Amino acid sequence: MQKLKIFYTYVIVSSILTLFNNGFIVLNLSAIVSVLGIVASILFFAKKFNFYYLAILWIVSQIPYVAYQNDIFDLSQFLHFHLAITIGQLSVGVNAQVILLTLVIKDILLSKHLFKTLTFNAYFENDILKREDFYSFIPVDIQSKKLIGVSEIVIENVAYTNIQFTPLQEQQVKKASIVMSSFNEENTIKATVQFSIAKS
Repeated sequence: MQKLKIFYTYVIVSSILTLFNNGFIVLNLSAIVSVLGIVASILFFAKKFNFYYLAILWIVSQIPYVAYQNDIFDLSQFLHFHLAITIGQLSVGVNAQVILLTLVIKDILLSKHLFKTLTFNAYFENDILKREDFYSFIPVDIQSKKLIGVSEIVIENVAYTNIQFTPLQEQQVKKASIVMSSFNEENTIKATVQFSIAKS
């Protein structure tokens, strides 16, 4: 989750600086985007992860760059770098904020699962994790695009405390790959699972 903390810190700092540069006038689109970023950051640090989409809106709203004669549509916050194609008096392009999508989009989307109870059973059976049994844990961190869990899971008298959960593409069934290791890592379970998330 360290990447998200850095990202949201950047969001709130750049949004405040943009408001400062605008004289704290909030009746324009750029300032509205700034306020959106500040709200998204506050909710993240307050662990209100249901509002993860506000961060996505903050990024997406800054991507388009359009200029026609003396009129410019550019909602980028604080830093202004863009790549555009010019045809006559019209320039159309994207701002550098599009890079943020590739850097943090997966972590932002995964953050909606944080601190909620996640329940799973085997999607493909294996010798230890049986299809008919259900297990639960609480994701508390994101590392390398994986949800990291707590809540000790005991299977056949072995306690698994290191839980790494990677949601796969959702189709009709929510599927994921999971790796669970015991404290000393002598016992490890790798499986494809079917999961559900408790609504908060």
